[in-house]
Amino acid sequence: MPVKTLHQSLSNWNPQGDGPHQATFALPENWSIHLDVQKVESLASAVNRLTLTRDPQVQGDLKPFAHSVADHLQGVLEMIQVIECDPTLNNAVLRSEVTPAQNASVKYYEMTITGTDEVNLECFVFDRATDTKREKVPFAFTNDAICKVAGEVIKAGR
Repeated sequence: MPVKTLHQSLSNWNPQGDGPHQATFALPENWSIHLDVQKVESLASAVNRLTLTRDPQVQGDLKPFAHSVADHLQGVLEMIQVIECDPTLNNAVLRSEVTPAQNASVKYYEMTITGTDEVNLECFVFDRATDTKREKVPFAFTNDAICKVAGEVIKAGR
């Protein structure tokens, strides 16, 4: 399914009842996207987690892949950048700039990459004033943004 077709599939996805809801869609170049969402609307979703996987797995170099993903996603996920890249554990962490919210809480996107075949996107908030543990929260993402992330990760993996 071309990434363009993903947009139509997302528009047609209409799960019933309270979330969370999950769906997996095939993408080009042996990638797939798995969405775990709290709520689905016609143009956007409240996403708990977005996961892109490639099968069969392709041996690749983690560091260039992580940096390429960060470069390709500029403007989609604020200013996302590579925070950590551990070739021994074969994983990387990318984060968006922390955006201040009300009451000294902050919100940011975090992307974890395993090898060059799995990319997970989540959103977190924490309160700087109380220094509490971060909490995963759903994030509003349009169907266009979901398609853009999928397309850019696929490009980065070439």
